[in-house]
Amino acid sequence: MLKSTNILLYFLLLLACSVSAQEKGRIAFKDITVELKGNSATGNAVDYPFIMGQTNNLYTLFSSDSLTINARYKMTANNNRRSQVKDSSVRLYIQYEINYKGYSTDKKVEKMYFLDDNRSFKEKEVFNLNTSKFSNTVVRISYSGTLSE
Repeated sequence: MLKSTNILLYFLLLLACSVSAQEKGRIAFKDITVELKGNSATGNAVDYPFIMGQTNNLYTLFSSDSLTINARYKMTANNNRRSQVKDSSVRLYIQYEINYKGYSTDKKVEKMYFLDDNRSFKEKEVFNLNTSKFSNTVVRISYSGTLSE
């Protein structure tokens, strides 16, 4: 019994160490520009907590009366033993969710970035929403992001 208790305590200690070893930081978005039907709008700069290697909560990038753009992010380090250039890069997985006047769509994107010293990136995406049987609405978003610790 004593031996199993020691093994359980050792396992809990390893679990606690792995949880505390996660890289926590912040992800900030600025220069958010949304174009819809020829009209351009800018969003407020936003800043959210971020954990490296995990799919995080749904972040709101832009919100208005009729249009909402949300995104989930997961960033992982790219481990490549054959190339030092690729080894210094990160993979960014983005899942967008767009809602416009009750019509919604989602899009998954995978990007590879070679981050500069500021740990920043720029993103542009185009979304097509089928608003009726014969027409669709095009939504464009562009923004820049920064990772910090």
